[in-house]
Amino acid sequence: MAKFDEMVSKYPNVTKTIAGKFNFADNTPTKKYLEYLFKTWSNRSTQSVSFTSANLIGWVKDFDELNHLIDNKDIYSSVYNQVTHLALVVTRARHLHNEKSFDREKHIRVIKETEDYIFLEPLTLEGSKKYGSGTRWCTASKNDGGTFKRYSTNGFLAYLISKKPETISSPNYKKIAFYTDESRNLMFGEIQIYNSGDVTVQDSTMVDNGWKWEDIFHLMIEFRALAVNKFRRKKAQQEITTFVNTLKKIDLNHLQSNLKILTDTTLNQQIVVNVEGVMEQLIDKLQKENKFLSAKNE
Repeated sequence: MAKFDEMVSKYPNVTKTIAGKFNFADNTPTKKYLEYLFKTWSNRSTQSVSFTSANLIGWVKDFDELNHLIDNKDIYSSVYNQVTHLALVVTRARHLHNEKSFDREKHIRVIKETEDYIFLEPLTLEGSKKYGSGTRWCTASKNDGGTFKRYSTNGFLAYLISKKPETISSPNYKKIAFYTDESRNLMFGEIQIYNSGDVTVQDSTMVDNGWKWEDIFHLMIEFRALAVNKFRRKKAQQEITTFVNTLKKIDLNHLQSNLKILTDTTLNQQIVVNVEGVMEQLIDKLQKENKFLSAKNE
């Protein structure tokens, strides 16, 4: 408590409540951030922006957590006298941390990538937010994860992002979203296309703004094929689930009781054998299909 008492005495304009918050927030063994918290709060009238004690504590905690990604690691350096610089530094460090820890294969599926663009399917909300950043797409919203889930579940969503934004004449065409659902004619029907301003556009408008028509032509074909495949697999899964649920409803005990009744005659014994044979064939077929699908997905 010696360090805390020293700070309370040195910065008397820090209230007891705020002082307690700062002491609790700094859980380092030597309380190395405590004076920075007291000093900065005490001099907040000289700061270029207003902030709360919670803001200040958050920036300091981030500074400590992301210190390995920050060049100037001394929080008592004069450059951090202004909290705006501290906030900027930790924001950049957080972005760098997210970049380093982002597992691309987990969050997106690359459909096609060239030196000019990347065409991808976002698999998670995190992937959608990262590659849809800077747009007005509701599927990339930080505050509305339900929309992404609805679009990705009920349809097929893909993002086209230019790697050479200087070749695109309008900022709203550097990122393009493609979407379709099962209600449309996937082979020849219209695909919904949105620019980064979330405005519906045509493929011809993309060409007018710098995209190559050859690229768009091939990407649209690829998009249609992937959408058809996704919806076919979804339908197959639904039918398999329905079939399995039907099997679960079969009362095997009741079936066995009836089979016992039919074992009295040779003819009825043949019926039993036939039923057992059908059941064995069904089980064997399901096992083989399961092994095939497992090997295919590995």
